[in-house]
Order: sequence, then structure tokens, then C-alpha cells
Amino acid sequence: GGIFWWASNPIITSCTLEGNTAHKGSGGGIFCTGNSIITECIITGNTCKYIGGGIYCYNSNATIIDTQMDNNLALSDGGGIYLYSCVIKIQGGALNSNVAGSSGAGIWVGHAGDGASLDATDCTFFGNSAISMDVATNFGGAICTIAGSSRFTSCDFEYNSAGFGGAFYTTINSNTTVDTC
Repeated sequence: GGIFWWASNPIITSCTLEGNTAHKGSGGGIFCTGNSIITECIITGNTCKYIGGGIYCYNSNATIIDTQMDNNLALSDGGGIYLYSCVIKIQGGALNSNVAGSSGAGIWVGHAGDGASLDATDCTFFGNSAISMDVATNFGGAICTIAGSSRFTSCDFEYNSAGFGGAFYTTINSNTTVDTC
């Protein structure tokens, strides 16, 4: 993809990541582990073979501020962002028209024992689509929380689509809070 960092702590400000592809893996725009801050960036038109079309985060603590993530594609999960065992804060910005071949076209959240949490404030989720030839496997047009917790405050969710949960899909092992949206 566009940027790959492993166990490092980058600060990325006012950048554009556009049209990048992870042909053999995940993270079309960004693949990250470690701690990071992404501010006022445009992450658009990135693709990946598996998960995390725009951003793939694993075992990370990240803050994403006023960043636009549009038209990213993951052939599996997390068209805009795929979060696995992460603690992520998103402040402002938008995830628009991202596509996932399975689930979580805007954001996919999950974990395996270490926990995962997403806290999003003042965000817009517009026109994200979880699509698949097998409608039984596409969940969460805007958000798919498989395990972990997600909190959304003052966010807008419009015209997102999936086989199950156009805006949200949350499993029994998850906690999702939506406040003033």
C-alpha cells in the first residue's frame, strides 16, 4: 500500500494517500502497528486484497483527526478502516463511499483477547457499502463491531448499506453506544 509502519510511532499531517494498492495483503493506504497520529489527511481510492482498504491497524493506539477517507476498497472487511486489537479515537472527518466485499465498509472493529475500542466524535459516514455475492456474509454498511466496543458521539450516518445492518452491525460480544447522532 501507501505507507507501512511496524511498531513505530509516526505523526502524519496534511498528506494525501491516493490510488495505492496492497496487492498481496492488507492496508491499501496505510498498514500500521504501534502508536500513531493522523491529522488532516485525505485517504482516497486505495485498495487491498484482504482487509483495510484505507487503513489497517493491528495492536495499535491511534488518533485520527479531521481526516477524509473516501472511495477505498477492501475485498474482504473494513473498506475504510480495519481495526484489530486497537484503541482508536477519531475526531472529526468523514468516511464516505467506502466498499467492503464482506463487512464493515466504513469501519470494522474486532479483537482476540486484547480488546478493541473505537471512540468517534463529530464524524460523517455517508454511502458506505458492504457488498457480496453472498448476502448472508455482508454486515455493517458503516460499522461492523465483531468484538470490542464502539462509541459514536455527534456523528451522522446516511445512505450506508449492507445485507444486515445498513449503518451498524454489532454482535453479542460487543458494546456499541450511539449518542446524539
